Amino acid sequence: MSMKRLFIIISLVFTPAVNAAHIDATVLFQLQATAQVTAHNRSWHDTNGTTNRFNDVSDTALDTATGRDTVVFNTFAYSTHNNATLTLNFGTDYVRNLAGNDLAIFTLDPLAADLSVLAPTKLDVSIGGKTVRYISAPIVIANRLQGVFGPDSEDADSDPDLLGANGVVLINLDNFLLAPGAMMNEFSIDVLTGLPDENPYHYPAITAAGAFNTTVVPLPLPLVLFSSGLALLGFVGRRNRA
Repeated sequence: MSMKRLFIIISLVFTPAVNAAHIDATVLFQLQATAQVTAHNRSWHDTNGTTNRFNDVSDTALDTATGRDTVVFNTFAYSTHNNATLTLNFGTDYVRNLAGNDLAIFTLDPLAADLSVLAPTKLDVSIGGKTVRYISAPIVIANRLQGVFGPDSEDADSDPDLLGANGVVLINLDNFLLAPGAMMNEFSIDVLTGLPDENPYHYPAITAAGAFNTTVVPLPLPLVLFSSGLALLGFVGRRNRA
């Protein structure tokens, strides 16, 4: 990777006093759950440069105005290795394949090497043995790019410098041949760095992953009954020994 390309991501990661545009993703995208990183390959770095720490992916903060947790878009993880992967899981939440988009992966996309246009992020997403390539689209609200900005300029009438824009990849589970109504809760991302036809200007930064249609899958009834029986036997055994 050229020095010019490397400069972009270094500037994005280490520029001080950055500010994130306020985007309430839980409202804007109607997210019902966010995914956490459960596995990875190759080396990753978080917002502060810490290696293989993923608290900054799908990070949330309390919005004091609404009392609701919202996704934090200026925290992220990125890898400088080609074909570095993340595995993300929704825990007890399962994503149901309904009509329209089912998943959203949020990225932080810096400017291209000529500092004039945004460099979108390409990702390979794998679910159930099938892999599909996606490209991020910028998040625009009221005709303004949303992203991470530098300090305000000295001119009070000027906008702060845009260091990187928030991008989003919207995923329809139909693309992975899941039947209507089928459920999944784990997927993997290959961030595709280093090849000219993939992401030639930057190392992709993953900020969050969320789902639109989720449901909590209860324990199967036989397992519940078995667990209850064990608990009852334990209680009876303690009483007999008393």
